Amino acid sequence: MRTEPMRRITCLTACVALAGVLLAGCAGDEGEEGADDSAAVPSALPSIDTAADTAALATVTQTAEPGAAPVLAFTPPLSVTGPVARVMQPGAGEVIEVNRAVVADVVTVNGSDGTEEGSTYEGAPQILMTDEANMPAALLDVLVGAQVGARVLLAAPVAEDETTLWAFEIESMLDVPVQAEGTEARLRPGLPLVDHADSATTDARMPVIVPTDGPPPEELVVQPLLIGAGQPVTADSSLVVQVVGALWDGTQFQNTWEEGAGKSIVLSGAIEGWRQGLVGQTIGSRVMLVVPPDLAWGDEGRGDLIPAGSTLVYVIDILAGI
Repeated sequence: MRTEPMRRITCLTACVALAGVLLAGCAGDEGEEGADDSAAVPSALPSIDTAADTAALATVTQTAEPGAAPVLAFTPPLSVTGPVARVMQPGAGEVIEVNRAVVADVVTVNGSDGTEEGSTYEGAPQILMTDEANMPAALLDVLVGAQVGARVLLAAPVAEDETTLWAFEIESMLDVPVQAEGTEARLRPGLPLVDHADSATTDARMPVIVPTDGPPPEELVVQPLLIGAGQPVTADSSLVVQVVGALWDGTQFQNTWEEGAGKSIVLSGAIEGWRQGLVGQTIGSRVMLVVPPDLAWGDEGRGDLIPAGSTLVYVIDILAGI
């Protein structure tokens, strides 16, 4: 059960488009909360022809100066049946390992006509987590063992008869702690309590939301639980987080602790309650957000897990960020 606090937004940047394919390319689940379905790998793909996909990707060439956006050349339309990736240029830095956070710039190109759809080079790079919960096996296989500085190309179908290419430049790796660490803050009255339990996938004690009696607050509540010593989160931050999410009655709808080392998100693509509540919090913190419906999923709800009109409670460990 995995549900990201992402809302539907237009695919204007490479990072937004990438988020859809990375999340949808992972092992089966009920889908990401608000992920941009227009960029996602369809759940029912035609039969995958790996050999043909590899051959198609081999026709793509790339030219780039260090630190600059690459230019891809191929004869459109380029089409693949499943995610496929390859190293375009080796790096010379630290070897990339599994369960690490890598910082990357990325350019997105439409395989149908070769037009560029987005780029992080004009803005901020994003964070990718090198684990099976966060990216398709094709990309994970070529990233793990490569070195920082490498340029990697991924192609994947995003709709019927539509393929997108992502050209990455790996800039660095981040150290990601297993859990938030900081100065304890006092919990204000009337909010859910936070207990702890062993995590099956990490060495940490993961938070557990314990509901409280009484009606939910009508306004957004931002309650720091642990105050970290890192830099403040900004509106365009890319973050690595661990998240537990529950309805006001305590019914859990999300727990990334069950999946491993953390989840990468772009804050500008999150629900309004996250965007308002996390800006100004420091890296390394643990924060509780109580998000009213109008700053979350409103009168529509989200699938079977979040009914219409739900107040949501999140406990978020902000593990790393840029």
